Amino acid sequence: MISTQMKKKILSKKFTIGSWIQVGDPDIVQIMIDSGFDFLVIDMEHGSISEKSLIQILDKFRNTSCYSHVRVGINSELLIRRALDFGANGIIIPGIKNYEDVKRAHDAVFYPPRGKRGIGFSKANDYGIRFEEYFKNSNQKISLSVQIENIDAVKNIDRIFSHKNITNYIIGPYDLTGSMEIVGQFKNKKYRENLEIVKKSAKENKVKSGIHIVEPKQDSLLEAVKDGYDFIAYSTDALLLHSKCKKDLQKIFDFGKR
Repeated sequence: MISTQMKKKILSKKFTIGSWIQVGDPDIVQIMIDSGFDFLVIDMEHGSISEKSLIQILDKFRNTSCYSHVRVGINSELLIRRALDFGANGIIIPGIKNYEDVKRAHDAVFYPPRGKRGIGFSKANDYGIRFEEYFKNSNQKISLSVQIENIDAVKNIDRIFSHKNITNYIIGPYDLTGSMEIVGQFKNKKYRENLEIVKKSAKENKVKSGIHIVEPKQDSLLEAVKDGYDFIAYSTDALLLHSKCKKDLQKIFDFGKR
């Protein structure tokens, strides 16, 4: 398991920049870790990643300063436990709508007496070889992030953030706008107002604010930093690769008037 350094960074005033893993090739993940991202989110909801691939991907984070978050497919005790037992540093829970959703996730993430996570030998504790060390430190090192991606969550946001063991939230922009029937309209006034409602509540409850900037646009990334987000996921593995290839090829084609 990673040291507490990155979690402390997330909890500090300094913002962190990460990205989203959907293709899930371990070598691409290694390259992204080496590029200097503070964290990477492994997408087990929409990404093309199997459990076997997840194990291989999480191995890439060992002995690095990059923090591994797994966005589980649903708020499931089994899926959360499997991701943690494979060695995830943090869990992102999709589809949070109310306090009860947070409580369910919390109980699955943390060991007793703090939560109800199942206790056993696993890859995360080297199949029992480092069990005592892992069990002793796990609750302090693992982070719980909630994804705000439905208008119902915005309506219940004060109650959601009243839970004291949330490290940060992250906006799911497409699903949130979808629940508002304005899919992808990120400049829409009502969407922006809802972002501010969530951010204000987070500040009052000492929860760090996060957002996923899906399109690889540097201006959008800088805007998120200026807007005070602490936990920013920038684009995805696929989109970053596609964007770089497309831009470079376009320059060549323009030069050669192809």
